[in-house]
Amino acid sequence: MKSLLVAAAYLVLNIIVVQPQSKKESFKPDASITETIAWLKSNIPYSYTLPTTGSSEVHRWTIGALQSKNCKLSYDITIQALGPGASSFERGQWVLDLAGLNPQMIRIKPATKTEPVRLELTSFDPHDPELIRQAQANGGVAIVKGKAIWQSLRMDDNRLVREGFETRAGFFTRDEERAAELAAAFKRGIELCRQNAGS
Repeated sequence: MKSLLVAAAYLVLNIIVVQPQSKKESFKPDASITETIAWLKSNIPYSYTLPTTGSSEVHRWTIGALQSKNCKLSYDITIQALGPGASSFERGQWVLDLAGLNPQMIRIKPATKTEPVRLELTSFDPHDPELIRQAQANGGVAIVKGKAIWQSLRMDDNRLVREGFETRAGFFTRDEERAAELAAAFKRGIELCRQNAGS
């Protein structure tokens, strides 16, 4: 009942509620891999709540449960819908192999009326020799397979919907300044992880 009252308050006031990421120290460009991953783990967590226009549902996105092992960074994204009649819950578990991400294709998507700033990552590399060979052999068509981003998606009753490798991952963040810092930290982590993989 309490969650329904909170949802009703959001709708009546039509407020976008954001739990800001804490303003911790800025990312250091010369950070070690341990420092870089520790900084990412403490600066990625974020929660964002938005009433759906013209609907009695309120949606809450939360990113958290960050863990790391060597150059792999894992996190959860939960999406909770709260409404007067029912509620739903979706949980995506993500694992990123930093060495396999493309630092040149990290994108920052500006905020919209309904969503905060979004940071997007991919393992796709348009200069990958294997993709180029595939495209040449198939009239310009190549099948892009994920190799560094793994996702498991579960719904309300913990039912597994799908799992496997993806080509893209993304998450919301506080603002463009924080997104730029996160992008710089990811680029640094990718560079250092690739060096470690090659040594």
